[in-house]
Amino acid sequence: MIDKCQVNLFLIGAMKAGTTTLQGYLTRHPEIYMSPIKEPYFFSSKFDRGVKWYNSLFEESRDVLYRGEASTEYTKLPLFPEVVDRISTHTKNARFIYLLRDPVKRSISQYWWESHHSFEWQDMLQAIQNSPLYLDYSYYAMQLRPYIDRFGMNNIYVLTLENLIADTVQELEKLRVWLNLTQPFEVSNKLEHRNPGPSDINQVKCGWLFGLIRGTPLWNWAKAVIPTGVTRSVRASLKRPVTKDNSQVEKTIEFLRPIQITQTEELKKILGRDFPEWHTLYNTKQNL
Repeated sequence: MIDKCQVNLFLIGAMKAGTTTLQGYLTRHPEIYMSPIKEPYFFSSKFDRGVKWYNSLFEESRDVLYRGEASTEYTKLPLFPEVVDRISTHTKNARFIYLLRDPVKRSISQYWWESHHSFEWQDMLQAIQNSPLYLDYSYYAMQLRPYIDRFGMNNIYVLTLENLIADTVQELEKLRVWLNLTQPFEVSNKLEHRNPGPSDINQVKCGWLFGLIRGTPLWNWAKAVIPTGVTRSVRASLKRPVTKDNSQVEKTIEFLRPIQITQTEELKKILGRDFPEWHTLYNTKQNL
């Protein structure tokens, strides 16, 4: 007999697209109980911890309509190809929220995140050209297709960070209606940015060494078995302060734009909508 999980709402990404902020609104809604761990990564890199551990995160939930969690690893193909199968096997009546961002800006924001929090050591353009992950995580059509195929578009809600910023109240009201919540989200018309990127970064010394295995099965295994506290301690001991170098931003945009316009065309066909709010992608307004 397969153990079932209590969760029926997933905020699946995208990385660096405002998921921490949206998770905060979901957490405060009285009809939703969100995991106290923001990104439990259970169906991706922490699956070996078992359903009992995962369900323990929701022991304090009361009579709510949704028990939910937010894990951006759930839209990080091809690193975690088992996620959709695992969710389908261990949950029922699951619904999904996918928060998107201008793919060019998201990729660049991820670069700064990787440089500050992980082991990225290359210059911006070099890193994005050499590592497919920066493009893959912004390839929203590829990330979304397995969920549509397995759960159906009716169980997936897609919104953009840009529209959430432009009219927070309206966008959250649309989400409330889709979720069939009786009470509105309590929010002002100004987006509460809960996880902004740092103005300066602490880059890891000898990051190139870690870069050799970054994104490989060995890397994912290490992430799963090494305690988070140990990983943080290692990173902290190897960090050195570095001022952000934006000299390659324009060249990086030029590299990303044609690739990600093609990828976005796929997304537009899937969703039946355009994304005029993605100004950097379409070169209608530069705002990085």
